[in-house]
Amino acid sequence: MSPLVRILPLLLLAACAPVEAHPDAVAPLAADRAHYFWENHDYESGRFTELRAGGSYRTVSREHARVAESDAGRWRQGSNGDLLLCSSYRFRFVEAGPLWIIVDTEGVHDRLPELGGAIRAFLRAHAEPSFDSEEVERIEGAGTSVESTAYGRRVTREELASLAGAIDAYLARGDENLFSTTPRRHRGTLYLAGAWDVPAPPRDAKSVSALELGIEHDDTTLAVPAIDETLFRESIARPQPFPAPFSLNVLPPAPVKMVDMKPERVTPRCASFDR
Repeated sequence: MSPLVRILPLLLLAACAPVEAHPDAVAPLAADRAHYFWENHDYESGRFTELRAGGSYRTVSREHARVAESDAGRWRQGSNGDLLLCSSYRFRFVEAGPLWIIVDTEGVHDRLPELGGAIRAFLRAHAEPSFDSEEVERIEGAGTSVESTAYGRRVTREELASLAGAIDAYLARGDENLFSTTPRRHRGTLYLAGAWDVPAPPRDAKSVSALELGIEHDDTTLAVPAIDETLFRESIARPQPFPAPFSLNVLPPAPVKMVDMKPERVTPRCASFDR
């Protein structure tokens, strides 16, 4: 049975059902069996996560030209129901309001105090109450820079100071490689509520998964439905299909060999995972 045939009933149910808002009931995940989830981004890309029995996980990213394993680590469900993912390859971003810092290597992580110092030095050198977002993004240190979503407005002095404080808190917690999301059930369908594998909410990406479930959401809150093992195995064997009516979709995408696109392995910092 094709993936389209298996997911068609879900799409039909979503089309007929009224849109409902969160919260749905938090769902337990059995630790002695595997769970599979599909995050679909408007046919542009897809991510598939396998939570294995025994506590390990992997994420497979699917694009039009390739299928790649992009993350791996350990998982468990916390006492509050949250799914905790301790990555062996990825760091969370440092975030404060509309500002964030990309942390993608051990080197950047270890030099974050330098960037915090650069932010505080910038504030001491500039007395203005607010700054142009492009000016803020030019603050550099630790081999990275400040990123901003404050499009169309200025970044306040308080927001920038908060980012410097967020660096201190980020390093003090010891959870730099720990991601979390919440398993929930919507009309009997298991899904994960919220982004986790990407270190920050994908502000420019919309998941159609939530629409398929009839769940009200915004661009930073994804609803990632569970799928069965057969669909997972079939999906990660082929690249992401092009949207109709492209002629390339006349035939299913040919199988491809999975490649390893994980970043450099890191020493996981997941203090809350091991408590």
